[in-house]
Amino acid sequence: MFDLYCEICDRTYLVGPRSLSRLENTDEGLVGEATCPHGHVTRVEFGRAPARAGAGQEQPEQRLAV
Repeated sequence: MFDLYCEICDRTYLVGPRSLSRLENTDEGLVGEATCPHGHVTRVEFGRAPARAGAGQEQPEQRLAV
């Protein structure tokens, strides 16, 4: 579920994944199109997921003192 603002209706709706008609992974993050309950197609931008700490880097070995 996510909020979808429709410029034509000038209203925000709570919609589910069935409202998505297109979803694309771009350099800017997830971008797609969704349809409001009245049938208006709206562009949606979900953005990029935050990078995990140390992603792509070797993690140091962790040892517990006994």
